[in-house]
Amino acid sequence: MAGSAEPTSGLSVHVLDFTGLTLEDSGYRIDAAGHVSHPFAVARRLYAPLAADALRFFYVIRAGIAIRDDVAPGYGRPAGRPTLGPLPRVWRERIERA
Repeated sequence: MAGSAEPTSGLSVHVLDFTGLTLEDSGYRIDAAGHVSHPFAVARRLYAPLAADALRFFYVIRAGIAIRDDVAPGYGRPAGRPTLGPLPRVWRERIERA
């Protein structure tokens, strides 16, 4: 699919098939029509670290639990709202409707 418009941005994109590439490595670049891409990697589990990254991100923004500084250095703090009890009813209703 060469040069078709990506529906969310309207930008022209190209799809490249790397299934025949057997060497996993980084620093690859595409050079086409005088344009050179940013360096990129080709690997079987290239995006595997994203799941752990997402969990680390959501851990530090939690309000109802204590954040351990040994788990998230520099972000340690006690739990937010520990004595206030559950969320007010009107908030819970809005969350349930969403």
